[in-house]
Amino acid sequence: MKNIKKNSLKLSLIIVVMILILMLGVFLIMNPTKYSSFLFRNGMVIFIAGIINIIISTYCIYQLGSKLFDRNAIFSINSKGISDKINMLDYPNISWKDIIKIEEYNINNVPHLKVFVDNPQQYIKQKKGLKKWVLNFNYKKYHTPILLNSTYLSCSFDDLKKSILDSYKEYQNN
Repeated sequence: MKNIKKNSLKLSLIIVVMILILMLGVFLIMNPTKYSSFLFRNGMVIFIAGIINIIISTYCIYQLGSKLFDRNAIFSINSKGISDKINMLDYPNISWKDIIKIEEYNINNVPHLKVFVDNPQQYIKQKKGLKKWVLNFNYKKYHTPILLNSTYLSCSFDDLKKSILDSYKEYQNN
């Protein structure tokens, strides 16, 4: 069994950036005509963008903040499978018996592991709201709802990949 801790510094920095983005949204809705330009001449467009900005950044701050202060937020690899309770999408248990293959893939220059499972709809059905929408989007675009990365972890992507692939080989044979 291998547990990988969250990187609290990275999470904190991302939360600070999200707070700055939230403040930008507040400025946009307070005086939208001040921020009109040749691209967005209509203040209503800027106002709506500010509202959307506030909603999304508040949601992200809440999700990341809950992960930052959650003592149970940990990434673990064991004989049953992979459990990623640090990721915002929160994959509680990806069973080894469900995994068909694992591939490395770059999304916006961020390395990810695409975990292909034989029952992707089961993993999608476990979620609600925005998380379910994101998993459906992942499934349509990347052919799997499960994408793992080391963004919030206290290890490098190479270490994460090695741990997962070694465990996959070990437990897949059993």
